[in-house]
Amino acid sequence: MNKNISENLMCDLEILAISSAATAVSQKRDMQMYDRAGFAVCVNSTGFTTVTVDLMEATASTAAGSSNCAGRAGVTIGAQNGTGITTAGGVKAMTLALAGNTTNSTMVIGIGGVNKTLTYTTATASLNATAQTSTKLFFGSTVGSTVNTGAALTMGDLATKLSNTSYGYGTSIDVSTNTTADCKIVLRDSAAGAITFTGGASADGIGVTVQEAVAAFDVRADQLSTSGERWVGVKVSTAATACDVAVVTLRQPGRYMPSGDFKGELST
Repeated sequence: MNKNISENLMCDLEILAISSAATAVSQKRDMQMYDRAGFAVCVNSTGFTTVTVDLMEATASTAAGSSNCAGRAGVTIGAQNGTGITTAGGVKAMTLALAGNTTNSTMVIGIGGVNKTLTYTTATASLNATAQTSTKLFFGSTVGSTVNTGAALTMGDLATKLSNTSYGYGTSIDVSTNTTADCKIVLRDSAAGAITFTGGASADGIGVTVQEAVAAFDVRADQLSTSGERWVGVKVSTAATACDVAVVTLRQPGRYMPSGDFKGELST
């Protein structure tokens, strides 16, 4: 025994491909030899509003199972109301896009509870670095957002302000501009929590699209039903658009598991 994590922690991985407005259920994992388990679910798409994730328990690996496993209620992740995102959204990646004139547009982005108010402006003085603070930033272009070059300059400036190490989020996020009128924000490992967002309604010229969100469940074997429902998995539903869902299941502590117990190729 080499005291490797893989010798004491059973790890199972799975990908679910969900078509528009469909439901998918992961494989169910047997809790018979384990005291506890953790289920992590990551939803990835070109853009989605909300997805519901339920923890399921069943009497067999092939049984349909029932939700509310171990008393755990399902969670809804993504942009819960179409324009705003709360901490419960579990959002890890989102895109802000110009949809018109951004005059007087103000929005609030939060990461790990650290909020920054961002206000669009065409004023040179406000766009200067000296006008930015740790809680309030100005972004935009003196050209104006309705001009082609202005749109690119506006979103490029937003990306620059967000990634600034002095008053932005620095290395907690990756920021990129995929087109001339958008700005994508992706959390990095050093981020303290999920992305939140308020403001930026379409009337203000800025829209938000969620590309990635995560949810997780912790469960103990003694919390499962006494009727033999020892098989546990997750169900993903209500996805309005097609998405891919990664499911990671961790179970512990189990009996000693040699490398052959890992369902995949384990590097030496």
